[in-house]
Amino acid sequence: MKKIALSILLLGFLFCVTSQNSHALIKPFSLYLSGGVQTDTKLSFDPLYWTAGANMDFSFALLPFAISPECYIIVNKFNFDAFWLAPAVMANLKLANLFVGAGLTKWFLIGTEVTETLSTDFKLKLNAGLKGPGVKLTVFAITDFDNLFKTDYMWIGATISFGLL
Repeated sequence: MKKIALSILLLGFLFCVTSQNSHALIKPFSLYLSGGVQTDTKLSFDPLYWTAGANMDFSFALLPFAISPECYIIVNKFNFDAFWLAPAVMANLKLANLFVGAGLTKWFLIGTEVTETLSTDFKLKLNAGLKGPGVKLTVFAITDFDNLFKTDYMWIGATISFGLL
């Protein structure tokens, strides 16, 4: 666990150092391809879900604010018999290289039934991250509205995104 925390701090430091001019990062539209992992709040990585998808940032000219629609495919252990399609819309507050936000997501099960029982209702998604030139690191938490912030019903994860536009 200490190695993970140290790695995250090191990556954060590198992002802060490498983004020399945060004003150059302000664009009205950005498109990213993303990949990552998510698991339960115990960090057991059992089950381990892989995520792949895309997200966009629509920034407002004079406000430190962005609307970020995204869509991910979530797969358990590279088993493509069943997967989830998880679109979301996030509202993010931008603070130089950092961003924090919240939004809604809804998962759609595609394929055969799986052993894990994940709700397909609307969920609350919280995120925070670092945005550098062409790269974005995001950590997130997803929780059901019926069991808001109860750790047995939460999922946490991280993605790395590479900018296309």
